[in-house]
Amino acid sequence: MSAPEALRIERVCARNQIKPQEVKARIQHQMPQDEMEKLSDDVIINDDILQFIFLMNIHILIVCLQRFSDNKFSFLSYRMFTINDILYEDNHLLVVNKHCGDLVQSDPDGTEAIEDQIKSMIKIRDHKPGAVFLGVVHRIDRPVSGAVLFAKSSKALARLNEMIRSQQIKKTYWAITESRPSEEEATLRHWIVRNAKTNRSHAHLKPKSDGKEAVLDYRVLGASTNYTLVEIDLKTGRHHQIRAQLSSIGCSIKGDLKYGAKRSNKDGGISLHSRSIEFNH
Repeated sequence: MSAPEALRIERVCARNQIKPQEVKARIQHQMPQDEMEKLSDDVIINDDILQFIFLMNIHILIVCLQRFSDNKFSFLSYRMFTINDILYEDNHLLVVNKHCGDLVQSDPDGTEAIEDQIKSMIKIRDHKPGAVFLGVVHRIDRPVSGAVLFAKSSKALARLNEMIRSQQIKKTYWAITESRPSEEEATLRHWIVRNAKTNRSHAHLKPKSDGKEAVLDYRVLGASTNYTLVEIDLKTGRHHQIRAQLSSIGCSIKGDLKYGAKRSNKDGGISLHSRSIEFNH
């Protein structure tokens, strides 16, 4: 199993017939000394391992993945969402900093996403007895990092969705591209056609019957010998829009092999970051 396929602690315990306290003991045994010092004896793992990670506010999560025939466990360390990733929060909404590799919403295969992790965090922190409502206002791709907006009530979600539809929310991205655009700033208008089989979008200059209009403004912020920093003001939110549109003008995003980049980034992500979200609230 890969790192993002972290199993909830109750599943681990049920499948392996062990107690949560035993998993906690194994986590303490495997954890680096500097992180272990942050542990507290009064922390109890109840429902899932996310309670442990959020309450301890640490950035290393040791996940028990499976049990071998000799009753030994394998452990894997990787980064997950913590309360330090919250950029802004009030009673109505929440903005978090998503990291490269995280899913905003769960895949059909059940891979856990930051949506689930935030719900767990809110349930524990705010002592919520029932289900926690969290609405996804917009998504960014898995290899992309940066600000993501969530609604904490159905009323807020409806209002924010309407603001997205009427373009009252400004979404700004920064991208590092492998080539410099021919113009220092411009508006790109294409018709995006998504190929569901390849999970790839194609940007066409002329309208397509199965295409959706995609618009963005960009401007060059700076450049080095090999790369260019571009700021994007996203007007519409189509599938892989920024990636497809920049690729169509010969400016593939660094690390984005799917859209023509020459090489991958070491972390497996792409050099595209959701820099800011602006709206009246």
